[in-house]
Amino acid sequence: MSLLAGSGLVALAQTDGVAPTTTSVQPTMESLRAAKEALEEQLKMQRQAAQEKISQEREALKTRAGEVREQVKMERKAVEMKVTADREAILKKAEQAREAVKATREEFKTKVEATREELKTKRETEKEALKAKLEAVKDTRKKEATDRLDDKFHSVNEKLTTVWTNTLGRLEELLVKITSRADKAATTGADVSATQAAVEKARTAIASARTAVAAQVAKTYAITFTSEAELRSGVSQTRDRLNADLKAVKDLVQAAHKATVDALTSLKRVPKVDEVNGDATTTPPVATTTSATTTQ
Repeated sequence: MSLLAGSGLVALAQTDGVAPTTTSVQPTMESLRAAKEALEEQLKMQRQAAQEKISQEREALKTRAGEVREQVKMERKAVEMKVTADREAILKKAEQAREAVKATREEFKTKVEATREELKTKRETEKEALKAKLEAVKDTRKKEATDRLDDKFHSVNEKLTTVWTNTLGRLEELLVKITSRADKAATTGADVSATQAAVEKARTAIASARTAVAAQVAKTYAITFTSEAELRSGVSQTRDRLNADLKAVKDLVQAAHKATVDALTSLKRVPKVDEVNGDATTTPPVATTTSATTTQ
């Protein structure tokens, strides 16, 4: 009885015990596998989506980079075209300025030559008048010395006005070069306003000096006296008048020269101006000897 009872307990334990049956475990494993597969599929899809997004972004970047390169290329080409156009405009402007300077110089020389031609008659008249007055002078040495000084006063005036005319022409040519170099530097963004102002100041100074030279060309220096006793005084007065006039003109020419040097100095202060321009500029010398001092 007890044995059967024990057997019944064993059977009961086998039926209601803790250990799971094969039927209850199977659905759990399948669900796990399904969940795993679903997760893997989801990860796969996410990876594919990420790769597609990266690929799209890469293509977009390539497209954008190509557009940027093309834009830069177009902008560079536009800049090059502008630089070329600016340089051509500068060269044209410089050529026009050179032609204008040449025309001005030739016009001035023609005017000077015409003035000197007109003075020939006046000089001959003054020469004859001096010769007649010297007939009354008994000292032959004084007569000869006075005649030589009369010629010298005229030749000194002619020589210096010619030198100054040429000097002013060279100064104008230098200003053309300075202006051209400043214009080239301006195309790179450099500030050349100070140089431009200095150039204008130099042009004004040159014009003033040229006007003075033209007036000086038209002057004659006849020696006048009333008696042999006043001859030395007459020569001295004429010489002093010539020297004073020449000094006044020389001062204006030197002022023009200084103004041109100032313009060149201002240009050299422009940053990297020599990297843009290859042509060197120098200022011509100015004749400084004006005295017609001689002894009688």
